[in-house]
Amino acid sequence: MMIYSGVFEAYYVLDKKRRKTERISDLLRKIGHFRHFSLTEIVNAKICCKKLIQKKVLLFSDTFEIFWTCCLLGKKFWNDDSLKNSEEIESVNGLKVRSINQLEREILKHLDYNFVSSPELIEKEISIEVNIDQTYKKAMHNHSVFLKTSQLNKLLNARTNK
Repeated sequence: MMIYSGVFEAYYVLDKKRRKTERISDLLRKIGHFRHFSLTEIVNAKICCKKLIQKKVLLFSDTFEIFWTCCLLGKKFWNDDSLKNSEEIESVNGLKVRSINQLEREILKHLDYNFVSSPELIEKEISIEVNIDQTYKKAMHNHSVFLKTSQLNKLLNARTNK
């Protein structure tokens, strides 16, 4: 869920103009490319995107590239033996090494090279997501119970009226 949360937040907030040319369905098809990033790297990327949003940064790349590059930056910090950009990009169709290198430089510059989040901030972000997920599940359960009850009442009323 964290991947979807981070990508959707970046999609809907980073650049509203981008949504006119970038379709959410295309973005969803690329979600699988985040599977080799750890939870820490993904959460760090989400926090980096929030920082970019707060600074009102406009990057001329699509949402997938921005979020993927933020994950890659986190991977380089949290995982000392991460691969070169060219090796990381091999499995991702459509990404080019030069554009990712440039995007990395831009993101780092806009964040004043402060792209790493503290373990406490990462834990806080995870707990927020867990709470949202639990609230959503509870709401959907209550909605389901309400629908079942209202359907049952309709059936009882139909039988009573016969």
